[in-house]
Order: sequence, then C-alpha cells, then structure tokens
Amino acid sequence: MNYKYGLWVCAIAGLFLVFEFTLQVSPSVMTQFFMKEFEVDALVIGTALSAYYYSYSSMQLIGGYCFDHFGSKRTLAVAIFVCALGTTFIATAHSVWLLSVGRFLTGLGSACAYVGLLFLGRQWFAAKYFFIVVGVTQFLGCAGAVLGQGPAALLVNAFGWRGTLVGLSIVGYLLTLLAYFFVRDYTGADTKKTVKEKIPTSVRLKFIFSEAQIWIVGAYAFFIFLPIVCFAALWGVPFLQKFYQMSTAMAALACSMVWIGMGLGSPLAGWISERIASRNIPLWGGAVLGVVTTLLILFVPMSLFWLLVMLFLFGAATAGQSLSFNVINDITPHRFLGATMGLNNLLIVISGAIAQPLVGIFLRYGWDHSILEGVPQYSIQNYQHALLILPISCAIAALIGKFAIVETRCLSRAC
Repeated sequence: MNYKYGLWVCAIAGLFLVFEFTLQVSPSVMTQFFMKEFEVDALVIGTALSAYYYSYSSMQLIGGYCFDHFGSKRTLAVAIFVCALGTTFIATAHSVWLLSVGRFLTGLGSACAYVGLLFLGRQWFAAKYFFIVVGVTQFLGCAGAVLGQGPAALLVNAFGWRGTLVGLSIVGYLLTLLAYFFVRDYTGADTKKTVKEKIPTSVRLKFIFSEAQIWIVGAYAFFIFLPIVCFAALWGVPFLQKFYQMSTAMAALACSMVWIGMGLGSPLAGWISERIASRNIPLWGGAVLGVVTTLLILFVPMSLFWLLVMLFLFGAATAGQSLSFNVINDITPHRFLGATMGLNNLLIVISGAIAQPLVGIFLRYGWDHSILEGVPQYSIQNYQHALLILPISCAIAALIGKFAIVETRCLSRAC
C-alpha cells in the first residue's frame, strides 16, 4: 500500500472531521446570542439547532452507500461544500426558520465526515491498524469540538457570532478544493481508476436487517453518546454558567475538557481493548464511570480543579462510542462496511436529534417565565432536572454493554 499518499488523503478527511465537529459544537457558545437575536426560548432554539442531527442522521446510510458506490473524491468534495453552504446560511440568518435551514444543510454535509475518515482508513491501511484509525478519528473529532467551544467563544467575543461563522464557511470552501483535487480511493495499485465490487442495495439492506448485533451495538452507541451531544455539544455551557457563575468563555473552556477526555480516552480504550482481548469490559466499564461522573457534575458543587477532572473523566467514559466502531468492524465483512458504519453513526447522531430538544422541553416545563434582557432565565434546579437524562442514558448503555453485546475477543470476521 502507498501509505504516504494514504496519509495525505486521510489528513484531508481528518481536516473535514475537525471542521465538522467545530460546526456541530459551536452553537453551545452561541445559545444566549441566538435566544436574544431571535427572541425565543430554550425549546425553540434547541429544536432549531437539532435540525443538524435530523439531516445528519437521515444521511448516514446514504452517505455510507455513496462512499461504497461513488468513491471518496466526489462524496467528500460535495459533502464539504454543502456543509460550508449551510454555515453561510446560519451566518446570514435573520429568522429561526433560516437558522434551522442552515443547520439542516450543515448536518447534511457533515454526515460524511466521520464515516469518510473511517472508510478511507480501512482502505489505505491494514486491518490490524483499524483500532488506531478509530482512535485517531475520534481524537480529531474531539479536537474539532474543543475548537468549537473555548476558541470559538473567544472568536465570538471578538468578531460576533455572525463574523465567526462567516470565517468558518470560508474554511469549508477551501477544504472543498483540497478534497476535489487530492482525495482518491486506494485501488491496490498506483492507478487512478478504482474497480469496485457492485453490490445491490437490497443485498446491503438484507445484511443490515438480518444482523441483530449491529443494531444492539448501535443502541449502545446511541445511549453512550447521548450525554455528550446533550451536555458538551449544547446545554453544558449554560448549565456551568448558572451553577458556577462562570462567563461564557470560561464555561466553554471547562466544557472542552469533556471533548479532551473523549479524544484521549478513545484511542486508550481501543488499546486496552486490544491488550485484554475484550470489547465488553471497556464498553460497560466506561458507561458505569459515565453514571458516576455525570451525577457528580450535576449535583455536587466542587472546586474548579475537581470540576475539570470530572468533566475530563466524563468525556473519557464515553469512549465506548468510538469503540463501538471496532465492534462493527469485527462483525462486518469488508464489502458491507460502509453501510454498517453509516448505520452505527446514524444511531449515534439520532441521539442529538432527540436529546437536545428534549432538554429544551424539560427546561420550558420547569421555567418560571423570568426573562432578563430578552433571554429566558432557567434556574439551577431546572437544569439539574432536565439533565438527569445524562446518568440515565449512561446506565442503559452499561446494561447493554454488559449483557447484550456478544464478545468478539477483538477477532474480525473474514472479508
């Protein structure tokens, strides 16, 4: 294999992943600005921003199919362009409806980022290194999420939320050009035309629906990722502002520890899994840690140091989300991998489409209708009750990881 060119191709896909996660998470530092700008409450903003996850999730199987059928070059270039276009819509939005349209387009393009890097990593590198590909993929995603919080908050303070998003859209258009001119699939030889095995869509769907373990692993990934997309991607910043009386920038920096924990914990979980030849132990063990840390974060006041530690451990506890892709790789023949990874990522991101507006509903239900400078004010108790969904979701993931997922011992099915 031409590993050097493969690294270049995967680097471009990796930059897209960083870009996508930055866009996915950056609204967490803009929620107060959105509510004030459009004169709406948490439920309306949560629903509008969750449009990202509706398109993202609906595109997962289609995105996986596009990589299998059309190749990486065209799929990535179009996806990045649509993602950047959606960001432009958000930056120029003057109504909640246009904000939703922009988020929908951004999610539509972003749908190919995570699966794309995994797909290219599997193509260009030997199967025995796949756990490293998964870990690096998750790390890059988390790096993008970190950029979407602390640094994004500083940019918003300096240039406003519109100026920040305009800058991000320009980055997206530049990445589109990189993908179009330099990305190609591995062919087994130094040629420019990829010979693909043509597998009917009906055969792919039959495989997906006949494999119960694929859905069980996806259910685990759904519940272990839900706390991340709910807390770190949106509601964590306003909660920390209220509970600890932090500024937006400081709360965003603190929330970044969740992504750092996840970014470092994901490759570590993969390494531990390979070392002990077990998928299940890291899966359910991490989920149990998630229950403990989320309860402490929500209900136990602590010093800034210990808060940062707990947020870091909370992120590390959700590393099972990336490990779920290793399990999918274990149980899926190579010819179906794009579709099954797309399904797994679909079930992961559906959690955002459900959880973000659900927390908004809970907040509205307990709200006393107090408003300050046009922004609805929610109490600490409102946030605590609404965010109980975090430990509950981790507990469900722990049960699935312990009792429902069949142990593969890190052995991959023949291609």
